[in-house]
Formats: sequence, C-alpha cells, structure tokens
Amino acid sequence: MATPQYPNLGEVFKLTIDYSHPNVQPLTMVKNYGYDPAGWRYTGKTATGVVISKFQLVSVGLCGNWRDLGGKLAAYGKNPGGLWIQAFKDAYPKPDGRGRVGIFDASWMNQGHFECFPCIYSSGDLYFSQVIRKFNKHWRWLVYAKK
Repeated sequence: MATPQYPNLGEVFKLTIDYSHPNVQPLTMVKNYGYDPAGWRYTGKTATGVVISKFQLVSVGLCGNWRDLGGKLAAYGKNPGGLWIQAFKDAYPKPDGRGRVGIFDASWMNQGHFECFPCIYSSGDLYFSQVIRKFNKHWRWLVYAKK
C-alpha cells in the first residue's frame, strides 16, 4: 500500500483522533517528541472519545509574530486543538519536504515558561516551537475545513 502524500493547500481531507490513545496525551507528546516532560505544563482543553473531522492545510504568508498569525488564521474559522497534529502525522507519516506544518494552539508551557505549539518539520520530525518567532511563507497550518 502506498504511503499517503500530504494534502495540497486548500484540499479538504478527514482525520480521526482517539483522545484515549497514549500518543495523544499532552505530556506524552512532549516526551515522544524528545523533550523531558518535567516542568512542562499543558493548559489546553482535553477531550474524550474518537472524533472524525474535516481539515485543510492553509498558508497565510509571512507573519511577524504569533498575534499576526492568529489574525490571519481567524479568516479560516476555528482552529483545532494541538492534539490533532498527532492525527495528521499518523495519517501522513511521510513528509513532502515543502515546509512545516503547525497548529495554532500554544497550550504547552516548557520548562522556561514559554508558550509552545506542536508542529512537524519538513523532515517529518515532530517538535514544539515557541510562539516567540516569525513565521515565513513556508509554514502550513492545519485548520478545520469550512462546511
């Protein structure tokens, strides 16, 4: 069976998340991404059950900061929680090398008390990025598809 390719920008696709799966637990994600979870906190919402939703990847161009990014992403509607990054990675395990994929959800606080959000490098590695950065045009963002 062929490995699915990342969806194109604007293409609608479905993802399934099982909130009871160990890999979808906020601090387990921290550990699985190669960080020591001691001192990390998760401030986001938790959920239960299995959920299927429709998504799309979008690009909003250069953003000078997290607030600017949030304003541009707001045009696409409500952002999914960061736990969905694991569902995306599970559905699309082979990266396309065309830029990073992130979710606008800074619900993780690292040991330095910086807000962080989950993302996937162009290489396919999962990581947490601090919100104190600029975002170039190569970032893609996972958002709910408009119905």
